[in-house]
Amino acid sequence: MINKLWGTVSDGGEKRILLHSSFIEWDISMGERCKAIIMQQEGTKKVIYIHLLHREDTMKLFGFSSSFVRETFLSLQKVNGIGPKQALGIVSELDVSYVWRSIKTKDFAPLSTVSGLGKKKIEQIFVQLKDNLPDEQPVEKSSDIRSDIILGLVHMGYTHDEVYEAMENTPEIAKDMPEDEIFRLLLKKLGGRSI
Repeated sequence: MINKLWGTVSDGGEKRILLHSSFIEWDISMGERCKAIIMQQEGTKKVIYIHLLHREDTMKLFGFSSSFVRETFLSLQKVNGIGPKQALGIVSELDVSYVWRSIKTKDFAPLSTVSGLGKKKIEQIFVQLKDNLPDEQPVEKSSDIRSDIILGLVHMGYTHDEVYEAMENTPEIAKDMPEDEIFRLLLKKLGGRSI
């Protein structure tokens, strides 16, 4: 079983990342939230937690920013009617700590924001996962304001690589700068091309 992969990464398009390691390029399915976190990691070598889906007719790699996100992805698939695609959608659209908190408190609000999840499916998640709550629920690094800005720009049509390049080439961004100011600066930097 593959647990983690290390290497240099590039944007593979929507919900995909390409990881280059030991003369092999891995094509990995990954939610946009995890992708933003991976791209923000320090250094050129990135760490991606892996789940290999092996079926009779296909082999597919799913990548995650932490083992906790991967375990949440796997737990969600234990719910009747939730497959890898929908589980990936959930961990892509929500911080996984919100997923577990909403299961614990039976709060429909966070999960109802995920496309394709109706009230019945959310109730199933509550019932089938209530006894599988993790002991510790770490907050994802994506709570960082910059991850939200990156995701916003990616949803506007820019690639992760374009956004990161703009961040690196905008020295006036300060750590304590308000989110809207950072967003405006990056949008101005990226404004040279039409979406």
